[in-house]
Order: sequence, then structure tokens, then C-alpha cells
Amino acid sequence: MSFLRHPSEAFSRRQKDVLKLLAHTYLQHGKPDRALVLLHALHSLSPNDALNEKLLAYAYVRSRRPYEAMLLLDSLIERGDASAEVHLMRGQAYAQMGRMSDAAWAMRHYVEARGGIQRAGEA
Repeated sequence: MSFLRHPSEAFSRRQKDVLKLLAHTYLQHGKPDRALVLLHALHSLSPNDALNEKLLAYAYVRSRRPYEAMLLLDSLIERGDASAEVHLMRGQAYAQMGRMSDAAWAMRHYVEARGGIQRAGEA
């Protein structure tokens, strides 16, 4: 039966991009719970998309759900993504959990990943 396709094939890349844009708009306008619904759908359609996972983790942080965010962020780190934004979100999630020493550690890694702190007059 050719009309029964895998769910990931039912959406074109353009349609997924529109969902991602809508989720991003919700996040920018303080509606992280609405963004979570769309990002969960995108994650189920493309479970190995690192950008979707980062957006989903960000939505969890913005929704004050740090434990769910950390599951995704830890997975990204385990797969080799030590990007600045991953460390920044880890720092925010640790802070929401009240784990301030871990938050400071993650924020130091964020600064290092961004190239460190430049002092006045350095370039």
C-alpha cells in the first residue's frame, strides 16, 4: 500500500522547516510550552537531528524543566557536540536545579567554547 508511508516521509523538508520556524517564534514570544509540542513532533520525525534536539532542550529550559533538558544535552555531549550553546543550556539547567557549582563549571566551558574572555585592548 503506497499511501501508507513512514511519518518522517509524510513531511517535506520545507514543512519541517516551517514547523521549526513556528516553534522558534513561540520560544521568542515566551510560549515555550507551545513550542514543546511542535518540537516533540519534529523530534519524532527526525530523531537524529541535532538542531531539533538543541531547540527541544532550549524549550525545556525555558519551560523550567531542567531534568528533561539535561537528558537531551547529555546525549548531545556523548555524541561529541561540545558547542557553546550546549554548555550554556547545561549551565542554565544546572542553575534551575540549584546545582550552582555545576552551573559555574558549565558556564566556564561555555566561555571556553566561545573563545574565552578577551580583556580590553586584546584582539
